[in-house]
Amino acid sequence: MISKILDRYNKWRNRCRSCEVDGIDKSLIGHCKSINAISKTKTVIEYKCDECETLWVLADNAQFISKIVRKELYAKWKSQSWIPTISQMEILNQIIGAPDYYEKDVYFPCKIRLPNGLRVQKAILIATTGDCFGKFPIDQDVTILDDSHGISPSDYALPANVRAATMVAREKSMGYAPVNVKDTSGNRYTLSSQMHFFEKNGVRGTDIILDDSPYHGKNIVHPDWAEMYLICDMFDCKTAKQK
Repeated sequence: MISKILDRYNKWRNRCRSCEVDGIDKSLIGHCKSINAISKTKTVIEYKCDECETLWVLADNAQFISKIVRKELYAKWKSQSWIPTISQMEILNQIIGAPDYYEKDVYFPCKIRLPNGLRVQKAILIATTGDCFGKFPIDQDVTILDDSHGISPSDYALPANVRAATMVAREKSMGYAPVNVKDTSGNRYTLSSQMHFFEKNGVRGTDIILDDSPYHGKNIVHPDWAEMYLICDMFDCKTAKQK
């Protein structure tokens, strides 16, 4: 027991201070002497820590360099081009993607048919420049999109203009960037931050529209992780942008 505690203490004491965080503003990378650029691949510049060998990436036009937490997934992504098929693109452009705050990656909520025939009702496809690889917790189901995946719209997905509004909403407090919406019966809700799906008391995403009334903070709804995430390379996709 004591030896285990000592091992944990020594691991903590000898940790790499530069790689304790998940992201570093690119303007500060010069201050991290142990983290150096090693190569350019696809749409990212790769960095590696000389001290602990942690891999980092800086995607095109990204504000932060991100620590890679899913190494095998990232290695698969950078190994070749992953562009949706023409039929997949047609469905995705019907769904209409919502770009993130900095317009680096585009998010498509959808229903996915897996190669084994199972269907995932709440899946998100991310068309990425590589910035997303530092954002997935280890226990989330994330894979690369290929031609074996069937894509269709999800009844739980919010309309494109609602999703776009949540992606660019300004923070009122830490992690709280509200968007007012209502359902077809007139019930009002506040979406608390970036959201792609909606399900509450029998109301689904397709029943939701933007509510232009002043901030009301009623029925606050928080986002959940999707059931599954898929990744593909950025393609010529139709997107919704909040005016």
